[in-house]
Amino acid sequence: MKKLIILFFILVNFIQVFSQDTVKCKMVFYREYSYRESGDLYNIYVNESLVSVLKNYSFFVYECLPGEYDIMMNYSYKKKVHLKVEKGLTYYLKFCKQYKNKEITLVDSVDAYSSVNDGIMRNLNIKDVAPINQQDVYSTDVLNINNIGQNKDTIQNKDTITGLAKQKAPFTRPKSRFGIKFSSGLGLSNIPLMKIDNEENPTISFGGGYAIGFNVGHEINDLIDIEFGVGTQMSFFKPEVPNANVAFKRYFFTLIPAVIIPIKDGKIMKFRIGSGFDYYYLNAAIIDLKQTSVGYDDLWEYEETFGVNLKIDFEAKFAKRWSIEASVKYYYVNYVYYTKNNTKDHYPPNDKLIKPNGSGIDLSLGVNYHFNKRKQIQVK
Repeated sequence: MKKLIILFFILVNFIQVFSQDTVKCKMVFYREYSYRESGDLYNIYVNESLVSVLKNYSFFVYECLPGEYDIMMNYSYKKKVHLKVEKGLTYYLKFCKQYKNKEITLVDSVDAYSSVNDGIMRNLNIKDVAPINQQDVYSTDVLNINNIGQNKDTIQNKDTITGLAKQKAPFTRPKSRFGIKFSSGLGLSNIPLMKIDNEENPTISFGGGYAIGFNVGHEINDLIDIEFGVGTQMSFFKPEVPNANVAFKRYFFTLIPAVIIPIKDGKIMKFRIGSGFDYYYLNAAIIDLKQTSVGYDDLWEYEETFGVNLKIDFEAKFAKRWSIEASVKYYYVNYVYYTKNNTKDHYPPNDKLIKPNGSGIDLSLGVNYHFNKRKQIQVK
């Protein structure tokens, strides 16, 4: 009987010790996006052992047993975080730079959820992430880290630090985007319109001018992108003539498949180089010369037509779902005047105006919103 009682107590103690040592805790180390610090690497040490190199806009889930841990960034002893972790809990630590000081901040799981679980932040636990290279590890320079270990009540508060990090699917950032662009361009063909009051012959270009457009794009895979756009563009009389107003206005659709050229991993910056088609419609030259010696106004309409283009985009993210885009586009197109309008009193006086070339080069600047989340990491 005594042997059974002793065996019972041994089993109870073994179960308690085993359960305490095998119920793991998790620490989630993460960095939010920072354009200025995009090239910096944060070496994360737990109890003086390097566990991860935290890159811009990424997170790393570190599993551990209950106990006490010292967390350092770039191996700085001056100010380190001492954290006591309890079984079954997940602790979120944000690494960032405030002014000139690097900081480690313990964050509530509710606040950390939107950052870690946004579908864009890179998960460094995924196997296809390159392993830590010695060349990626910073030297042991002394860096300033805020010591959040002073508030032990905050660190051990079960009500504010909850949740388990569960990896459900590989990280996939949003593949689609919607944007608006503003353009200014130069037409490659300037056609003299007429001579007014012995002034220099003003010209009209059927390419270039100012434009506004909207676009929707989608990354088919890591190498191929396709973009559809719609917009309007207008070019003007040059040089300006007093009391004269001449402009060429057109609307367009554009479809451009492109090759993606990432900068580093392409999560923050990339180039797109593509070539596609433009469709121009409602094309019209607006002629207002009533207050000049010519003395008339008119509307010269041109047929709908297709053109081809070559476009280079540079895109850089500045927020979780927003990016800026700069583009240069060359396009080739020819217009044809509506022959049915020849019954008018005034119509294009020569072949260059009847069949004008509307080719040009445009520079664009725009902003994109990225959407269409698919697979993502969820932290609850």
